Order: sequence, then C-alpha cells, then structure tokens
Amino acid sequence: MALTAGAKLSRSQLARLGDSLRAVNPPRAEDLVALASWRDDHQEALRRAKELIVGAGLGSPTERLKNTYTIIEKLRREATLPLYAIRDIAGLRLVKDMTLDEQDAIVAQLKTMLTVTKIVDRCAKPNNGYRAKHTIVRKDGYLIEIQVRTVLQDEWAQLFERLGDQWGRGIRYALPPEQPDALVPPGVTRREYVDSIKAFSQDIGNLERLLNDEARLTRKKGLWGLWARIRRALMSLGKSHRRLLRAKERMISRLKDLRMGLQ
Repeated sequence: MALTAGAKLSRSQLARLGDSLRAVNPPRAEDLVALASWRDDHQEALRRAKELIVGAGLGSPTERLKNTYTIIEKLRREATLPLYAIRDIAGLRLVKDMTLDEQDAIVAQLKTMLTVTKIVDRCAKPNNGYRAKHTIVRKDGYLIEIQVRTVLQDEWAQLFERLGDQWGRGIRYALPPEQPDALVPPGVTRREYVDSIKAFSQDIGNLERLLNDEARLTRKKGLWGLWARIRRALMSLGKSHRRLLRAKERMISRLKDLRMGLQ
C-alpha cells in the first residue's frame, strides 16, 4: 500500500491496510511501517487518558501498546474485523485490592470522565476463565481499552498469560495447549493442567462474590434501624471475614507460586 508513515490515515485507508496485512504473509515492509506508525499515534491519547484516571484518584494504571505482530495475529484470527475497529491497540490496566462493588464503582466513574463506547463484563461472563471489567473509551479519536481488575483476577490472568507464552497462545481462545498430552508436575498432562487453572478461576469468582456479600452486609450497620436486626449476623461475620481474607491470601500466594514455577 502506498501510505505515508506519520500521515493521519482515514477509515478507508485503515480498512485497506488491515485487509492487506490479513492477506499477505509475510506482510509487506511498507504495510508494517504504516501499521507501526498508526499504532504509535495512539500514545498521546493513551497518556492523556491515564492522566485523567490518576487525577481522579482512581490509581495509577499501567499502559501498553499492542505490538504489530499481535495486531496482525488478531486480524487473521477474526477475518471480518476491520483494523480501525480493534479496540485494544492501546490499553490501560488498573489493578486494585477491592470488592466487586468497588470494581463496578470505578467503571461507573470512568463513564463520567471519558467517552465510553462499550463495557465488557468478564466477571459476569468469564472468557475462558478470564475475569475483569473492560471499559472501551474513545480519546482524541482513538480507541483505548481500560482493564479494571481485582488483585485475584490479575494474578490469575498473569498466570494464564505465562502459560500461553510457553504452551501456545491458543489456550487463550479455548484451543488445546501445544503438546497437550505432555506430562508436567504434578504428573498431569498440559491439557489437564490448563483445565485445572480454568477451574481455579471459578473458585476465585465464588470467593470474590462471598467477600462482596460480606462487605455489603457490614456496610448496613451504619444505616439507622438495621443494626439491632443484623448485629448477631455481623458478630458471626467477624470470624467469617477473617476466614475469607485468609482464603484470598492463600489463593494469591498459590497463583504467584504457580506463575514463578513456569519461569
């Protein structure tokens, strides 16, 4: 394609560039240059979106731009997806030790600060075990994906990402790992290991819902007229709360250990 690096590309030019990158393997050098230039154009919008989030006191998200070959991989995996519609070329990730309600509150606040085009709730509908809240925003004409994760959700995602790096990225899209019947400690196949990590995601979801319910009930003690009726329940929740927090810490530790074991 005869595109000038650094020039602002139109929607139709981006569509043609995406079609060319999808069809030609290996990609043409000029297409790679144009793609890298357009990808880099997202950087300023990404920086400004991050500044808004930090300024609002929501935390300090990490930022990243998707690399060019991952973009091409996505174009080839999703045959009808136009390049201009890829919503995670630029991304921010906000990880906090929080409840599910607090996670929802952050997403709600993002809606007041930025132009939100879509919210993807991977807590309500996990994708292959992955849990998070994704808020897609448009900043200065560019799409940015803001991932909002709890600590547990992030530890699980990092572990699964490490597995994908070592056993094939296809596991992120429900494909089996490379050499699926190869044995790994503790004497299970790679396929069985991946399935067990996905099952662990369900345990995380169950625990986070329990912690969220417990936090909701605890907050009610500040409402007039309710304290006498729920005092007994709150007394028992003291022990329950400590048990849930210990379970959470054990899960985080286990996920870290599993990830370190893959190095």
